Amino acid sequence: MQKIQLFDMRLTGMVVALGLMFTASSARAEKPPARDYDRFDIRVGGGWIFGADTTASLVGPRGLGTVIDYKNTLDGDTTHSTYRFDGTWRMSKKHSLTYSWYDLNRTGERVIDKQIQFGDDQTYDIGAKVNSQLDIKLHRLLYRYSLYRNEDMSFDFGGGLYYGKINMTLTAEGYAGPNSGLAVRSVSLGAPLPTAGVNAECKLTQRIGTFFSADWFYFKVNDWEGAQSDIMIGLTYKLAKNWSLGAGYDRFTLNLQGPVNHDSTFRVDNSWNSLFSYLSFHW
Repeated sequence: MQKIQLFDMRLTGMVVALGLMFTASSARAEKPPARDYDRFDIRVGGGWIFGADTTASLVGPRGLGTVIDYKNTLDGDTTHSTYRFDGTWRMSKKHSLTYSWYDLNRTGERVIDKQIQFGDDQTYDIGAKVNSQLDIKLHRLLYRYSLYRNEDMSFDFGGGLYYGKINMTLTAEGYAGPNSGLAVRSVSLGAPLPTAGVNAECKLTQRIGTFFSADWFYFKVNDWEGAQSDIMIGLTYKLAKNWSLGAGYDRFTLNLQGPVNHDSTFRVDNSWNSLFSYLSFHW
């Protein structure tokens, strides 16, 4: 009887030991691997716009409307400072979402030497002092999928939406002719714009890296037409574990045409270059 009891105790001990070993092994197996990428990245910075080139026109139902060269006709700014915000959420090693916002506000002032027809019902005569404002706000939401990624390099492909909002205001004082006085005309156009593109990053040293991204789109639906390209290249420098600096060059174009006020068509063709820098916090 004692031998049987001793055998039962040994058997019970072995079962308990095996159970503990299995539990410990399962716990180790289920423990998620350490994350080797940053889940969030917030970037705040600004830049200098140069070489801005813009033409705009407002054509009414009777087909009247002058094509305005913002620099040559209205002496509009071709250089300006700007601010931007970018944030990235990497949901997993291969999937990410990026949101960007930036705003460019340009102004001009000139006594015009040729007549401007802004829609069917607004004329600015020769001799008018015209103050102008051209404001372009851009929101961008992009999804990226990593086709290739390791510790030193990554190559992503994806798509998303740009939302561009363009507002143009012309204010004339004391312009010649029977319509002397003050005339103000403002028009705005906004549209969500589909886009597709690529993004590549490469670590050059433990602290220095480089990046390249390019996005494009074109669409034409009924009275709407748009085209966009955004190409960036730059360098990053890692200050600390969670902090980095970045700087680069951006070439941006945006052409947009659409109906306004139910009876007119507003068109803007715009391009610029920019040098930018930012501070990044990532974790």
